[in-house]
Amino acid sequence: MFWPKRNTSTSSDASDASASSNTSNALIYDTVIHIGKLNDLLKEGWKFTTDNSSEASAQRSMINYEDSLIVGILGSYNRGKSFLLNKLCRTQFPTGRLISTEGISIAGPRDTCKNLVFIDTAGTDTPTKREDLDDKRAIEALLREIVLGLCSYIIIVMNRLQLTDQIYMHEVLEYCSKLSPKGKPEIIFVHNLWDLEFEEDINIVIQREIEDILGAKLTTIQQRNDSKDIELKMYCSTFNQITIRHFIMAKEDSAAADNWNEQTLDSLMTILQADLPSRRSACIFDEVLIHINKRLPQLLSSNNGSDADLSKIQAVKHETEPYIVLSELKDASLEKRKQHASSFSVAPRLLYDQRGYLVGIVSSGTEKWQPRYRQYKTTDHLNIIVELAGFNESNFTADMERNVAIIRGERIEPAGLSAQTIPDQL
Repeated sequence: MFWPKRNTSTSSDASDASASSNTSNALIYDTVIHIGKLNDLLKEGWKFTTDNSSEASAQRSMINYEDSLIVGILGSYNRGKSFLLNKLCRTQFPTGRLISTEGISIAGPRDTCKNLVFIDTAGTDTPTKREDLDDKRAIEALLREIVLGLCSYIIIVMNRLQLTDQIYMHEVLEYCSKLSPKGKPEIIFVHNLWDLEFEEDINIVIQREIEDILGAKLTTIQQRNDSKDIELKMYCSTFNQITIRHFIMAKEDSAAADNWNEQTLDSLMTILQADLPSRRSACIFDEVLIHINKRLPQLLSSNNGSDADLSKIQAVKHETEPYIVLSELKDASLEKRKQHASSFSVAPRLLYDQRGYLVGIVSSGTEKWQPRYRQYKTTDHLNIIVELAGFNESNFTADMERNVAIIRGERIEPAGLSAQTIPDQL
């Protein structure tokens, strides 16, 4: 089941935070746009830095990458996205369990990866304060849409398959399936099995997760690169006519790594370097702003009593400071922006009751309530997973009608709280 053995270089484990925190000699990102919270944009703005510098230069942030393939790295929190980027570029970007990528980080072409621009993103599922939950969900969706809109290739990094990973993968694939054929990116899954070091364990994961759950099959293709054909082995699956390529990484310095890691990295670089038709010239910074401005009217709402026109809201580069700000603040100082009373606020899409239960979502355009759910279609079945916090099998009923599922029940108060149970109908 494994590929031919290849010699591989060794380095510290992806989970070794202490080693990876030493980045004094690191070759760092060209530009980092620190997109943290929507509420920050309403006041001081989103800071951007270049070459890990606190003061960004206008020229550096506006780099126009010529004849380059744009590749996005996506995945949940601490799955190893920056670790994979280090390996592909054969350099050292900040990684580790105690270090996470902020917002959008752009790594342009370098000697080890010519004609490739990588866009690294903040991982999803990072913990956040309750009052920032709406903001957090909006930012995660915005970052994902920006990367999917910019990139010709999307690499999704995961570890052992979990439900959160499956939901995330499904959301990305559903989004891509609705794009025009010209706008659809190529999708690659990298299964970063950083804690597995033996072939037997790798093969079990491949069979149970990659083959049985994801439906992938071992495939051999001939890839033309530099006037010669190269044989590549990978696992392939499909989703709504989208072909997904799967590659495996094992624990560093292990016997399994000898058979998998360098072969995976070589295959990825061969695929990316060979796709000449997808290369283009791009100013990533400008394109990020374009995607942000497409979404802002849906992410923000006018405050009570405000006659502000959401259709005219724009995020722009500040005239003198390294910040992305609202256009009405493009020449205001940082101190003035901090004191600014914005006409906008984050649109209330998700609502929670006083105890933290998710009550529902305001559906865009309908203003009706519905519980949070995920829908999965197969050729024979329609599966719906509904989040019912506080319910159990004994205190709710589900009635299926022709076009609707009605769930009735009563939420149970968590142990230690004295409030009465709250009848609910969803």
